Amino acid sequence: MPVITRLLDEEFASEGDDKQIICGAEGWPKPTIKWKRNNVDLQDDINYGIRVHPTLSQVALIIKSASQDHVGEYHCEASNAFGTTRRSVWFEVLGKLRRISLVFMMSLNSKTGTKFNINVLF
Repeated sequence: MPVITRLLDEEFASEGDDKQIICGAEGWPKPTIKWKRNNVDLQDDINYGIRVHPTLSQVALIIKSASQDHVGEYHCEASNAFGTTRRSVWFEVLGKLRRISLVFMMSLNSKTGTKFNINVLF
């Protein structure tokens, strides 16, 4: 029976970002790996991408432009002639992170009377 060797319990992405979740499995014969949600096989489409890495025995699920519609449980399923193994990952979407810019300005006078301006952007 196949063994799932790589899959985290939880994954997160910021709203609007793409997220790659990797599932790896080992076994003999080499298992076929599928991603499922709500017992439906996920395929390449407008919401998801599937990338197979056969030399690594991994299949990556790409969640495109993450939104609240993507939140939930996803299943990685590895199958071969001896059986099927299934593990789940919970996917959560965080609010869009906003970049805040802060400028720190300082003037210094050297011993010679030369004035220096220092601007630091955070």
